[in-house]
Amino acid sequence: PQGDLIGHYDKLHVAQFGVSMEKEFFQRGSRLVVFDIGGFRVAPIICYDFRFPELCRALCRDHGVHLILHCAAFGRDEAFYSWHHFAVTRAMENQCYFASLNRAGEGFGNSMICSPWVDENHPPIKFGIEEELKRVELDMGVLDSVRASYPFGTDLREDYRSLPVVSNGRLP
Repeated sequence: PQGDLIGHYDKLHVAQFGVSMEKEFFQRGSRLVVFDIGGFRVAPIICYDFRFPELCRALCRDHGVHLILHCAAFGRDEAFYSWHHFAVTRAMENQCYFASLNRAGEGFGNSMICSPWVDENHPPIKFGIEEELKRVELDMGVLDSVRASYPFGTDLREDYRSLPVVSNGRLP
């Protein structure tokens, strides 16, 4: 709140497809950043990081994150259409607020903020192509209500990797 630097985050996943050949120029980061502000636990992720559900799961489940701040520079290429679906999915599967904020301007834009439950009555807050400022209030009560109504987290199993696999009708 006083403007002090409390940490910095280096994206954990560097892309290697399309116009994002980041692996040629960048190294991936090696730490998570989590901070508390206004009663919420917040974590940043960058661009391609959100395509890895394990990262968002770890932030929310293991580190108690309520809001993921996802900044990106998604250009309008073949992958552009899919990123809104990822943002909604990350919000709902982790029952957290998810702010997916894209670079503004022609060829970019369409940022969105998702609540922990998205449906026709609770749509994401959407932005246009140009720079835009919106005041959005997050409500811990909404987060608590969604988690109580849809207790997905209590049904999560830890043993997926150790379960036997039936392949072609045969157990191993």
